[in-house]
Order: sequence, then C-alpha cells, then structure tokens
Amino acid sequence: MGITTALRRELKKRFYPVALGAGFELDTSLQPEMTVFRRINGSKLHVFEIQWDHKPRFILNFAETAEQALDHTGQKLAFASTLPCHCAPCLRLQRQPGGSFSCWFQLRKPLLEQLLSRRWEYTPQQVVDQLLERWPQMEEWWSTKRIGKHVNGS
Repeated sequence: MGITTALRRELKKRFYPVALGAGFELDTSLQPEMTVFRRINGSKLHVFEIQWDHKPRFILNFAETAEQALDHTGQKLAFASTLPCHCAPCLRLQRQPGGSFSCWFQLRKPLLEQLLSRRWEYTPQQVVDQLLERWPQMEEWWSTKRIGKHVNGS
C-alpha cells in the first residue's frame, strides 16, 4: 500500500465519520484531487474540501454562504455544486500557522522535529490526530466567525 493510500485510508476511517456525524454530506466527484463535504445549516451552506497535493499532503479549505455562489463565468451555482473557492471568505485549516507547504497536513515532519525525534515522518494516524485536534476551529468559525490559531483567512 502506498504512503498516499495509507493516509487517505486513515482519513476515511477516522475523519470522514466525524464530518458525516456533524451533518456533512460527502461528494467524491472531484477525487482524487479533492473530496468535498457540504451541509445545510438553516439558510446557510457550510462547505469544506480536502485538497490534495501530489505528495502525501493535504489542506482543508472551507467557507460558508447564504446565497447561491457564482462560478467563474458568473453563473449561479446550486448548493450541491458550490466549493469553498466560490465563497468569500474562503479559509484554510492548517497543521500549523503560516503560508508555506509546511503548514499542510503531511507525513513529513518539520526539520526540527526530525532532528529531535530522529524520525523523518509522522504515521498516517498521527496526521489524522492533528486534523482531529484542529477540526473544532472550523466548527467554531462557522458558529462565531472567530479565526482560530490554525485557520488562515483569505
């Protein structure tokens, strides 16, 4: 089993049930590049996507909209087709604060952690643990609009 496959499998096993349990519906139509989750909360749509890089790393983009979003041609989108990039603001849940690829959830450890632990990588379970620890910051933004430590706004 490849590294990316092991990380995807661990996400499906441990993170997807949390998102589905929070009322999100799964949309796999854009896989393998993105996996999208949507839920209706009153008159608003909450949407997030797991965006994969070609390496075994990902980031969560998320947003909210109360109106039909527009695509790049100016056409209105149904809630079932809306992505975080169609909404403003579009935010990111990150492994660590910052703007580089090092803030993506990934198997590769930051250099200092590599030196201290004498291990180059996290296990897929550790990466999903990091995501689950930060997940409440997305839920908090949807309910209060407070930007958490691991949320990057655009």
